[in-house]
Amino acid sequence: MAPVTTTQRTVLAGARVVLPSGVVEGGRIAVEGTRIAADTGPLPDDVVLDLSAGHTVVPGFVDIHNHGGGGASFTSGTAEDILTGVRTHREHGTTTVVASTVTENLETLAGRAALLSELVEQGDLAGIHFEGPFIAPCRNGAHDEGLLRHPDPVDVRKLVEAARGTAKMLTLAAELPGGIDSVRRLAALGVIAAIGVAIALLAGFRLAFGTRVVAGFAAVAMIVMVGILSLLGAGGSVIIPWNGPGITWQIAPTIVAVVVLAW
Repeated sequence: MAPVTTTQRTVLAGARVVLPSGVVEGGRIAVEGTRIAADTGPLPDDVVLDLSAGHTVVPGFVDIHNHGGGGASFTSGTAEDILTGVRTHREHGTTTVVASTVTENLETLAGRAALLSELVEQGDLAGIHFEGPFIAPCRNGAHDEGLLRHPDPVDVRKLVEAARGTAKMLTLAAELPGGIDSVRRLAALGVIAAIGVAIALLAGFRLAFGTRVVAGFAAVAMIVMVGILSLLGAGGSVIIPWNGPGITWQIAPTIVAVVVLAW
C-alpha cells in the first residue's frame, strides 16, 4: 500500500481573529501551504504559533489603485521590479493588488498591459487599472498633460484587449467628448468605468447613467465625506479647517449637488 502523505499544518493560536461575523477572542487559524484550511482540531504534526500576546489576525487588505511599492513602479521596469512592489505590499498586509498605470501614449500603455497581464495570469496581481490618458487636463495632477486625450471607444477597446481579459477598471472623465460612449463600451467589455479626475464628477455620473439616482447617491457620499474630513481627529487635527477655503469646501458640494440633481 502506498504511504498516505499529508501536508503539515501551521496553526495560529490565541490571537484575536477578525471575521465577517465578528471578532473571535483566542481564535485558531489552520494553514496548509499557502491556504487557510478547515480547523478540525489539534493534530499531532501541527506547528503551533502562539499569538496570544496581543496579536490580531485580519483578512488581507485589498488595494484596487496602486502604482507600485518598495521603490519599484508598476508603470515602468521589468517583471521583477513589479514583483518587488507586490512583495512589499504583501509584507505589510495587502494580499490583493490591482496594478494601476499612469498616462502614456497608447502603444506604451498597451505594452505595459501585456506585461502586467502575465503577472495577473500567474496570480501575482489581481488585475489592471488604467488611469489615464482619458482625464481632464485641468485635473491632470501628476499625469503628463501633453499625453492626455479625449476618451474614444476605439482606444478604450485597444487597451482592454491588450490586457487580455485582466483589465478591471479604467478611469476617465465622462464629461469629455466621447466619454459617455466610452463608458458604454467599457460596460459592454465587462470593465468598470471609474468616473474620476473629472471637471464635474456629479455631472459625469448624471450623463453616464442618464438618471438622477446614481448622481444622488454620489452626491450624498461626497457630502458625507467632506463632513467627516471636517471633524477634529483624536489629536485635534482637521483636514478641512474652519476658515474661508474650508467653509467653501464644505458648502460647495451641496450647491453642486442641488444644481446637478435639478438639471
